[in-house]
Amino acid sequence: MASDTSPKWHVSVAVRTGESAARLAVKHREPLERRLEAGLIDGLIANTASLRDAMTGQKATYSEKEGATVTQNQAAELGHDLCMAVREAVTMTLPKDEALHKDVGVGKRVDANKVSSVEAALGSIIKTSEKKSARLLKAGILPEDIDLAKTYLHSLSSADSEQEGMKTTSKMSTADRNAIQVVVEAAVGSIVGTAGMAFLGNPKVGKLFAELIPSKGERKKPVDF
Repeated sequence: MASDTSPKWHVSVAVRTGESAARLAVKHREPLERRLEAGLIDGLIANTASLRDAMTGQKATYSEKEGATVTQNQAAELGHDLCMAVREAVTMTLPKDEALHKDVGVGKRVDANKVSSVEAALGSIIKTSEKKSARLLKAGILPEDIDLAKTYLHSLSSADSEQEGMKTTSKMSTADRNAIQVVVEAAVGSIVGTAGMAFLGNPKVGKLFAELIPSKGERKKPVDF
């Protein structure tokens, strides 16, 4: 059961209902405002607009997160290929240098679909280059190859940080959106409830307000608005 601080409707339903309620309330403002909390109608207008903006912003955040994921996946794939090429070069050109094999990660699995796995493999090669650059050079591993490994590692780390930052932003946006939505839903309820008394002698108008509240089956279904 939802608490009083949790939205009861799908956000798109809240936007549509809030906008409809605001239009109707403005049209019949005078008899309503005498019974409503001061500023409630104007507050509903502003909060519904903010709620619509919050939805638009959230969609943009999701698109950016998807873009960051693509960038990260590409870096992971390229980093994986580089690691495997370095290992093969080392084992083929220096077959007896088992210590070097171990340093660059020969025998350890690198999962191209797991960022941490590729990061660890790239890190091992970079660390080895700091101590055994001459041996790597003898295996045909050039300084620019190490620079490339550093670039891929940086890309993976940056994309990971970017995604984490987006997750935090999206969580904050959702919390803000929920808070606004709760206020919108409450304002709609107040307007509909007050309209019952304000238009007691005009049931046709009263019915228009009563019909604003979505049915139980409609409340959680996304709608276009």
